[in-house]
Amino acid sequence: MATPVPHRDTPRGRRDRRVPWSPRAWSRALYLTGSIPAQLIALFVVLGPWLREPRDPWPLVLLGLVVVFFAVPLLTAVQRHRLRATAEVLISPQPAIPNRLSPQGIVAAGQAPATWRQLGYHLLAAPALAGGALIVFGVWLAGLLYTLVYAYGWALPAGSLLRRGQSARLPGHLPPFSYVPMNVYLTAGGIALLALAPWLTAALGALDATAARALLGPSRAEELEHQVERLAETRAGVVDAADAERRRLERDLHDGTQQRLVSLAMRLGMARAEHPDAARTAASASR
Repeated sequence: MATPVPHRDTPRGRRDRRVPWSPRAWSRALYLTGSIPAQLIALFVVLGPWLREPRDPWPLVLLGLVVVFFAVPLLTAVQRHRLRATAEVLISPQPAIPNRLSPQGIVAAGQAPATWRQLGYHLLAAPALAGGALIVFGVWLAGLLYTLVYAYGWALPAGSLLRRGQSARLPGHLPPFSYVPMNVYLTAGGIALLALAPWLTAALGALDATAARALLGPSRAEELEHQVERLAETRAGVVDAADAERRRLERDLHDGTQQRLVSLAMRLGMARAEHPDAARTAASASR
């Protein structure tokens, strides 16, 4: 189960994540970009041998799949830590399989749906999200470069494309558009990309968290099963605590109250024997 870390998130704070000058939007983009290596680990382990030995890669690819299968708990722990540190999303760990490296543990891991969900995340979803992060990074970078084209274009060599573009016109004859220098359009395009980049960053971050919740965390059925187990354990604990309290009360009554009642009865009997007149007076008064 994945739970976001509680924090104050006002409507103004949500708007701040959608504007290019927001530090939170920039930091989120950097987090997504920095997560690319972690998201490509499993794919690199499987397809890396293919890049080294393109003629006959299948034995090494199969070996990579075996390595990824055994490394699923470690890879999932890395992704859970990444999401907790960068996206403030907590994902509950999967129940540990006892003796995972034993033959029985390997069979149990191969039969567990959670194992295949995690493999799907590491080999399919995570590389796709890494590609999306590269696109988002490219949008941020292109938007920044195009927006500031006039700020650094003058420092480029005279024969460079950007330097010539400051005074060049659009190709063709489409007045009045052909009268405007190319860098004006580049600057306008850069501003548009910077306005779009925070929305793409937020959308990709939400998609990353959703995929991690669905594939790395327990399923809905597993969550319900865990809740039933916790309720059963809690009920057993309450019953045990009630039994212990009942035994304590019985012990106190037997060891403490009962002895005091016997002592009181003996003292009353002795008082009646020593002062019969007072006992009769007390009995008549009680009527």
